[in-house]
Amino acid sequence: MKRKLCTIVTKFCVFLFTENCALLFTDYTYPSFTLYGAAKAAVIYFAKAFSSDLLSRKIRANVITPGTTDTPAFEKFVPAEQIEAVKKHFADLMPIGRIGQPSDIGKTAVFLASDDSSFMLGAELLVDGGLTYLAK
Repeated sequence: MKRKLCTIVTKFCVFLFTENCALLFTDYTYPSFTLYGAAKAAVIYFAKAFSSDLLSRKIRANVITPGTTDTPAFEKFVPAEQIEAVKKHFADLMPIGRIGQPSDIGKTAVFLASDDSSFMLGAELLVDGGLTYLAK
């Protein structure tokens, strides 16, 4: 049976997510963020290591590092009367001028699961509206 390379969690795939802060906390140090930064750096390293370890089985691993995304998490962690102000604050930080939508992350996942990404191996895709490299 011929196996294709892919990047979703299945019998033949590994698909990892981390947060946008991963790059920030692995490139810079902040008080009280030692374990957080180490954990995020580990997820990125896992993609590289898994890709190497699983290459003979034609399994790829890549990481999606999303920026601030409009999800129900806002409702869990931010008081209802402050949600729109918090979203605006994050949008103002983004070079693209808005926070991400779940579809932005989903389209990236679909790309990684497709044959269009068959040459990607152990990569980290920053889907963060330019925050990491073009921060205002």
